[in-house]
This record gives sequence, C-alpha cells and structure tokens, in this order.
Amino acid sequence: MIRIDSHIHFPAGCERQPDIGSGLIRNAMRNGIGACVVSHIFGEKMGQDLHFPSSEGIRLANGFAAAQCRLNPGRLFFMGYVNPQNPDWQEEMDRSIAEGACGIKLWVSLKDSRGSLENTIRVLRRAAVRKMPVYLHVFNRTGGNLPGEIDMAEFAELAQTVPDCRMIAGHTGGNWRRSAEIIARCPENAWMETGGSNPDLGMVDGILKFCPPERLLYGSDAPGRAFFPQIWKILESALSEADRERVFCRNAMELLSIPEPRPIPETEEIYGPVPGPENIDHCCFCGRYPFEPRPEFSPEELENALAGEGIDKAYTADFGAIFGADIRAENRRFLQQCRTLERVRPLAVADPAAPDRDAVLSEISADSGWAGLWLSPAFHHWRADDPAYTEFLQRCAALGKPVFINCGFYEPRFFRPELSLRPVSDDELISFLKKYPFGRCIVQGKTPPAGAGEFGHCLWCYTQLTDRGGALAAMLKQTDAPKLVRGSEFPFRHLHETLAAARAAVRCG
Repeated sequence: MIRIDSHIHFPAGCERQPDIGSGLIRNAMRNGIGACVVSHIFGEKMGQDLHFPSSEGIRLANGFAAAQCRLNPGRLFFMGYVNPQNPDWQEEMDRSIAEGACGIKLWVSLKDSRGSLENTIRVLRRAAVRKMPVYLHVFNRTGGNLPGEIDMAEFAELAQTVPDCRMIAGHTGGNWRRSAEIIARCPENAWMETGGSNPDLGMVDGILKFCPPERLLYGSDAPGRAFFPQIWKILESALSEADRERVFCRNAMELLSIPEPRPIPETEEIYGPVPGPENIDHCCFCGRYPFEPRPEFSPEELENALAGEGIDKAYTADFGAIFGADIRAENRRFLQQCRTLERVRPLAVADPAAPDRDAVLSEISADSGWAGLWLSPAFHHWRADDPAYTEFLQRCAALGKPVFINCGFYEPRFFRPELSLRPVSDDELISFLKKYPFGRCIVQGKTPPAGAGEFGHCLWCYTQLTDRGGALAAMLKQTDAPKLVRGSEFPFRHLHETLAAARAAVRCG
C-alpha cells in the first residue's frame, strides 16, 4: 500500500541544500511513502520571532518549497504558509496558489496581540473562496499554549464559523486524549491528522471513536519525527484494510487534489544491526496509571503479552510504587505478584528524597526476588548529583543489582497538570554517572548526551532516538557511541513499536 504523508517539513538550514527534497523523498519511499506534502516555515530571513514570521521570510520559504516540488514532480507537494497577522497575507496566499500549492498552512500565529482570531477567520474565508484546504497547527499543551496557538476547542469553533472552508486539525490537537470528545463537535468540513506526537498506544482507535476514517489523514511531521513510528500509529489500529488505505492515501488524494503516487521503484536496502538484544525489554510498566484512563495491565497480563511478542525478559516497574504514598507496601504487593513469572523481571522502586528511604532500601536488600532497582530523579523530584543523596546511592550500588535511572516517559507536553516532571539535564546526568560507578546502569527516557559513550557500565534505552528522523542512525555512526538497548515504554507504546522503529531506522540510515 503506497502512502501519502500529509505533513512534513524541510529541516533548518535546508536553503543551502539544493537537493533536500530529493533526500526526504528517498527516505520516505524506503518507508513505503510515495508522496509527501511539505510546508516550509524556517527561512533564514523570517524575523526574530519564528512563531510570527515576517512577510519576506514567508515569501522566501514558500518559494523554496515550490522549487523543490518542481524538482520532484508527483512525489513532493507543498502547502503555502501564511501568517494571518501580516498585512499582505492575501497576496502571499494567491502567490502560493499560483505556484501550485495544494493547500494553505497556518502555524502558531493565529491570534493577534489581543488574542483575537479575526484575521485567521479572514484567511479561512479567502481560502474557501479559492477552494483551498487549510492545515492548522492545533495543540493542547500542559501548562498552556504558546501566544497565538490554538487548541482543539478553538479549532472546532473556527470550523463552525467558516463551514465552507475545509480544515485539517494538525496533530489532532497533540494531546489527543484531551481533544477526543471535542473532535465530535467538529463539523464535516474538519479533518484530523495524526502526526507529530509519540506513537501512543491506542491513539488512532481512540480518535476514531469521534472521527470517521473518511476524515482522518496520516502525517508524520518528519524529519523532526521519524517516519516509521508515525506510520505505526495507523498499523496498530483496528482499521480495516479499506479504511487503512483511506487514512494512508485516499483521503489526502481527495482533500488535497493529489494524483495517485507512482509505484515506488525497487531500491537497494541499507541494513545495519539493531543495537542490543532484541528479546529483552529494558523499560516496561505495570499497574494502574493514575493520571489518564489507560488500560491497566497486571504482571500476569504483561507476562502473556511478552510471550506473544517473543520477549524473554522485560524489566518492569509498578505504577503503584512509583506514584503511591506507601512505596514499601506497593513494592511488596508487586513482588508477590511476580514471584511465579518468568518474563516479567520486577524492579524495586526507591526514592532517595523520601523520609522512609532507608526502610525501603532495607526491605529491598532483604529479598533476592528483585531484578533491579528503579530510581527516578524526574518523577520523584531529586537532583541526581546532589551530595545529600551520596550515602543512600552508595548503598544502592552496594546491592549489586542493575540500577535503572528513569528520566521520563511518554510526552511531558501532554501530561496532566497534576503530574509534575522535573527535567534532568545532560550535565546533571553525566555528573551522576561519574560519581556513582554502579556495576550496571540502564538509563530510561533520555537521549544519550555528548560523552555518554565513556561509561562502559551504562546502557541507554533507544526509545527517544527512534522518534526523531535520523537520530538513531546518526548515533550508531559515532565512533564513541554509547551502548543502546531496547525499551518499549509499555503501556504508553506497543511492546513491538520501538524495535520495529529501530529496524526501520537502521534500514534507512
């Protein structure tokens, strides 16, 4: 099945790469994508505020996109970018359409300094007259949106205000769980697009409860996002083959007036080894996640799922112990549930900043059933290199068990406000690893920083690397690359997704 990616960009600095469009298309075709729709908004003369770009910058960026499309006919199409707050937006729209744009793109600059959407409504009405679909960047961020940025509720209002304009809600609001029920209020002139966020398990099926497949588009947000994880969102859904084809290409062809892409030519595949053992997962979770209505997986249910995916071991922490008030009691309960299991390797949770930390560690050290220790400076809010925790962390190292350092999971941009995350900086983490030479250390939820390769005892889950276009392949090419291992972040992601994404990355690297 040939796919159309309705949402890609050129990377920063692309103006100095005259064949950038061809390179993106080659990478897309290795992932089964026959055509891409690009919008370019990062010209060198965009002005100081990229969210509210200048007229000159937009004109140069749209011109560059149009030229790249002419170099890649039938494979690359573009949307003309418009800033509604610029007085010459109509001139720029008309110029883009004359250059062959298949739609209009609106990013963050949708509200004026007073917070009004009046200028954006004028743009939408003009686009309706010109019979141009409009892609709008829509986001629901934890802590509030950027100035000028709209959320899903505002998108629904715009769609109702200008019913003659066909509109696409980019990212489906980003935080699709927060957006889902609002989607049901969107009229039939509104489409949803899936790109630009982590491949959240159940995302597409959740959206389809409120949006028919006829109004859903596949998009990736590449190269900021890797192609394959965004494709996975569609592949792991319960869509029928006919509806999957709609989402992957037919809807884009009809909405954007794009011809059916030519067959993808046979190309020589570029393969490389996937880092780390494929049958061991170094980042899983069990229990009830308290901040969202996600399915709850018991250790026994995870054991069965692991067997189905051919995973021999999964180092697993329990949400009850991570977020509960009584870590000791939750650890005991979790370990008891795992006693007879072979694949689920239980990790004991400890918090150096907790008042009962010594009692917790004493209980952990007294039971040989634990496969390792799970520490999170991100969720338990302690600084990894703080001298106040030196003695406790030395005791952790003395246990002789693998120590898992968790720096985050999922997407903080979409966390519920009551879930506070403490960012762990690169310098802090490097200082921590130098200070505490654990016998074996596994880092979750963090892209390896510069210098990570010097720690031979440390393994890094490649989860985040698979999300960014070319990031994993680039890391593996480094002469001093750190040791990388598989980590799924289940149940936030499908158990198989990050491994499949890593295979795609080394194939296309």
